[in-house]
Amino acid sequence: MKETRRTVQTKIQEQKQQPVPRTGSHATDTTILDARARQLARTEEEGGTDSADFQVLEFQLANEVYGFDVSQVHTVCALRHLTPVPCTPAFVSGVINLHGRIVSVIDLGSFFDLPKTDIMNARQVIVLQAGSMEIGVLADEVQGIYPLAAGKLQTAIPGGPGRRVEYVKGIAENRMVVLDAEKILSDPMLLVDTH
Repeated sequence: MKETRRTVQTKIQEQKQQPVPRTGSHATDTTILDARARQLARTEEEGGTDSADFQVLEFQLANEVYGFDVSQVHTVCALRHLTPVPCTPAFVSGVINLHGRIVSVIDLGSFFDLPKTDIMNARQVIVLQAGSMEIGVLADEVQGIYPLAAGKLQTAIPGGPGRRVEYVKGIAENRMVVLDAEKILSDPMLLVDTH
């Protein structure tokens, strides 16, 4: 991606150095600019060894690196006031007030039945959304958004502790575990039975 940006920036610099024919017509100048924009867009698309199938929000939780497809992330916010809710499963950390909406927050470590970690390390909440379902996930630190080619994901997940294998899309080359937010949000354990 960085190489693509550098390539585009280099081409822009080269084109700035080329003389632009002046005809006095605003329409001609606009046509030239449109042609340049199309050429740059095509170059970025074709230049593509760095092109990504999707972008991933990478975050750290209990010394492991995870990621969610950004299309499944509604927002990220700082963890300020987490209100515990009595009589809920152990993986439900509580609720937060997000712009006037009450959002449940879960601890993925507990949800995946991983060894217990210190919830006090969590500093951010990643709010996931699929359809009408919305839930917050605790994160120690959000590291950024990175492009990822789906073809580069390792799909054979080694069996490990807990039940997270069910929710994994794959593992990236940098050992980031890419999670499937839709599967997490559709898990029956997250639904409240009001009967």
